[in-house]
Amino acid sequence: SSDGRTILAINNEYTNLGIMYGNRASKKPETTEDVSKGQAAIGVTIMEVSEANERWSIVIDSPFNRRITATTLTELTGPAAGHKLVHTDFDPIGNSPVGTLNNCGSGKTPWGTYLSCEENFNSFFASSEFGYNPSVDMKRYGLKSEDRGFGWHNIDQRFDLSLHPNEANRFGYILEIDPLNPDTPPKKLSALGRFKHENAALVINHDNRVVVYMGDDESGEFLYRFVSDATYSPRGDNTHILETGSLYAAKFQDTARGYWIELTPETTGMDSQAAISVYTRQAGSLVGATTMDRPEWIAIPPDDSAVYCCLTNNKHRGKKANAGGDATPVGGPNPRVSNKYGQIIRWQP
Repeated sequence: SSDGRTILAINNEYTNLGIMYGNRASKKPETTEDVSKGQAAIGVTIMEVSEANERWSIVIDSPFNRRITATTLTELTGPAAGHKLVHTDFDPIGNSPVGTLNNCGSGKTPWGTYLSCEENFNSFFASSEFGYNPSVDMKRYGLKSEDRGFGWHNIDQRFDLSLHPNEANRFGYILEIDPLNPDTPPKKLSALGRFKHENAALVINHDNRVVVYMGDDESGEFLYRFVSDATYSPRGDNTHILETGSLYAAKFQDTARGYWIELTPETTGMDSQAAISVYTRQAGSLVGATTMDRPEWIAIPPDDSAVYCCLTNNKHRGKKANAGGDATPVGGPNPRVSNKYGQIIRWQP
């Protein structure tokens, strides 16, 4: 709330093609206008709501109302900002990605910002080049020569992998939005890693540093945590606290214990922290993080006594490697072959 006003932030993760383009026989976008409609439909909605006569409604003319879509200018922060891996013809400096995609779960901060998590961004990328073969690094993120029917690459060249291969490196981050300041651009937080983010569970540690727990929602991918360099101040300026810190991947043992492996050039063998921020999945593989059964929502109870994560399912457990070739053995926190139903894991830091 702001001065007694209630501001609501929600994700618009996905569009159903058959419904959105029900006016087309193909049930898919066919024109520039169709693609523009699709790009405007996803992202994040921020709106003011009010209660009257026991009903909630949107305050239509509120200055807080805004949409953050696939065409909204954002700011890339953290180690990846300005790195050659995020340079494109549209942004040769590499710090101003346009748009946010497939915003799945969320999180909130004590300083009043909203964390929106980019998940299955790969669905919107394709290639116009016949026989195009995406790189190994692209394939790790599910990028293919064909998209899932959205057709954006036919209209918006940014989404054509063969023409602009670095564009996809600018998606897959946690987006920090200040709902009470509509003029501030959303920030993509590369210090928290690039993968298929489900949500962000944030806690203030006993030393006042910020800890964020995150899951990569795909079969055989990893659990992560971020620990800020700076300390949180209830009355200070915390606007940059999620831009610098340490990123870790989880390694579990069969003894019901585990530990966090920091992802650095020394531990991974990668050439820079920027590369780790862009190719975080690869960094997790290089340190031998534990392949998990689709880490989805993470939650921390009010007393901070433990951390819970919903592991959704994994039909490949014990049968097939993950997209990076990492084995998915049965054991520890992932005890079932061809896990159809998932499980909840709890750990005490």
